[in-house]
Formats: sequence, structure tokens, C-alpha cells
Amino acid sequence: MLPPKLWIKERYLWWRAFRPVIFAHKPLCEHFRQHIICIRGYYVCRSCMLLYGALAVSSLFSLWQRDVFYAGTSVWIAVAALTAVLSCPLWYSRFPRAVQDIVRTGLGFSMSVVLWLCFTGQWLLAGGMAACFYASRRIYIPLRARIRADACAACPEYHQPPPCSGFRLKKRKMQVYEKGLRAFVLGSKGGGSLDASP
Repeated sequence: MLPPKLWIKERYLWWRAFRPVIFAHKPLCEHFRQHIICIRGYYVCRSCMLLYGALAVSSLFSLWQRDVFYAGTSVWIAVAALTAVLSCPLWYSRFPRAVQDIVRTGLGFSMSVVLWLCFTGQWLLAGGMAACFYASRRIYIPLRARIRADACAACPEYHQPPPCSGFRLKKRKMQVYEKGLRAFVLGSKGGGSLDASP
């Protein structure tokens, strides 16, 4: 356990080194090119950007147009159920990228529906939807892990010495992080090191 001052410094060094790739969530190679968006040198997971973007926009819309949202409650619940089914990794991984974008946007919207139901005091519906999402997530986690384990098996670089092209930038960022740690530890005078215990 690091002292607070050293912990803050270590987290700053980590963030400064990894901030261009921290939200990529996937290897930065040609195989995963469609799943990542690069914005001014920062790599962002496309699915996460759509999910959280839809969550933010639809949450604001539900507060602005509460009557419209209330009138379509049954429709929103149906959309959420369909989205949960289509999010099954066995199907989702085979969809074209455009369809995956729609499903991820729908998931973000569905999460906002749960928040809206809580905000309007419809606790039974909100709890039911939240429980369904949680159960589906628990079921999908091992399926997703199985698919990800084989995602790179057909890559020409699979049997080559690491790192592959998808992780070279992340390796360089790790070297920057380690260099910053060494400089900080060597530059500390009487302040302890990053391996210090309280």
C-alpha cells in the first residue's frame, strides 16, 4: 500500500503515459480497426463510445421530454429486451459492424430507460429490467471470454514473438510509464520510493 502522495504521483504517471490508449479496449491492429476510433491521436473503443453516448443523450432527453418518454414505456421495455437478446456474444460477434453499432446504441438507450424508471418511481419495472440485464451479463461473460480467446487465432502474427502490431504502441506507453517511475524514484530525496509501505 502506497502513501497517498506517492499513490497520486504513480497514478499521474500512469495516466500521462497511457491516456492515448486507455479507452481503446482492443489491440490496435488491422484486424480490430473497425472496432476502434482514433480522435486526434487518442484511441477509443467504438462500442463504448456509442453505448455511453446513447446513455447520456437519451437520459437528458428523458428528463426534457418526460411525457413523451412515459407514453412509450412499453415500447422502450420491448427495445431493451430485444437489445439484451441481440447482445448475446454468439450472435453479436457475427453481426456486421453497422448492426453492432445499432445494438450498442440500443443498450445505452436501454440503460437510460432503467434510470428513467427509477427517477419516476417505477421501482418494480426498473428492478426487473436491471435484474434481467445483470443476469444476461453474467451469462454472456464466459461466452464473450471464449470468443475473445480465439479472436487472434487466424492472425498471421499469432505465432510470432510478441508483441504483435496490435500491442506495440501499448508496449511503448508501458516503457514511458516505467521510465517515469524510475525518474521519480531516483529523484526522490527523503520521500521514500514507490515500493514503500505505510
